[in-house]
Amino acid sequence: MWHLSVPRQFRQLLIGSKRLAIFEACVIGLVSGLAAVLLKQGISWLGGWQLSTSTQFPWMLPLIGLGGGCLTGLLIERLAPEAAGSGIPQVKAALANFPIPLNLRVAIVKLVSVTLALGQG
Repeated sequence: MWHLSVPRQFRQLLIGSKRLAIFEACVIGLVSGLAAVLLKQGISWLGGWQLSTSTQFPWMLPLIGLGGGCLTGLLIERLAPEAAGSGIPQVKAALANFPIPLNLRVAIVKLVSVTLALGQG
């Protein structure tokens, strides 16, 4: 029922599989680019925070790494166990038209957990 909220002129523009595929590719590119920027900025911010904290309190360095690792593990374990691993097998399965859950929850948990893991060293 998504067509009810889309203006009629816009629906007419998307008629035809080629136009729809181009539109989908643009949306995917936009979302992927935004996720890459969020990942880079998040890792940069967390790494800077860890560095500034550890220069003032050197004993905090291992605790920050431990906390980030534990939080990453808890996020994946509790919110999206299917987000564990590299994600390459899931992409291969999706490309082979194998039914696999690739949803927004998994993507957000993956983004946050990767940011935490890499940002905390």
